[in-house]
Amino acid sequence: MTIANWLKVLAVVVGAIIAVGGWIFTYCNRLSFDRRTAKLERINKQLRELYGPLYARLEANSETWCAFAEKYWPEHGETGYFAGQGDASKLTETEKQRWITWMTNVFQPQNKKIADLIVDNIDLIEGADIPQSFLNGLAHINAYNAILAQWESGDHSEFVSVNNWPYHELMNDVKPSFNRLRKAQQELLGNNET
Repeated sequence: MTIANWLKVLAVVVGAIIAVGGWIFTYCNRLSFDRRTAKLERINKQLRELYGPLYARLEANSETWCAFAEKYWPEHGETGYFAGQGDASKLTETEKQRWITWMTNVFQPQNKKIADLIVDNIDLIEGADIPQSFLNGLAHINAYNAILAQWESGDHSEFVSVNNWPYHELMNDVKPSFNRLRKAQQELLGNNET
């Protein structure tokens, strides 16, 4: 084989190597892009459908509770609205009725929206397990459903859920997750200033 023939073969081989190399590079680049896009889409969905609305509702509920407590705290002046766990004996009839009105029309409807966010988007939770604070919050909400049913039937013998509203525990789970997801979202978008 002559040198000219070798050069022709070499040109074909080099061209083939460059083409295969280009294809491999394109494939790997596309795979990386697709993974990054899928990760961004999941993070966007987590923020849009679970952690964003959940964080906002928890904060709004906290503000509502603070406004309620500031304006309507019972005359007994103790640290809990009820002097003891569900003890309504120190409340006036007006204070009891106010509690029923606010639980029925403000707090429980908002709590149900929180429960719906958690249950409807359970697949978007970070990690392998459902946070205990989510389970405690759902238990609180479910127990209040029974109390509200009692109130509707005229039975005002109970005023509180079997467990307290786990606001701080919920915020300890939700806020860091929200912040982590926002940071990851910004990094994937190329905005590293958060």
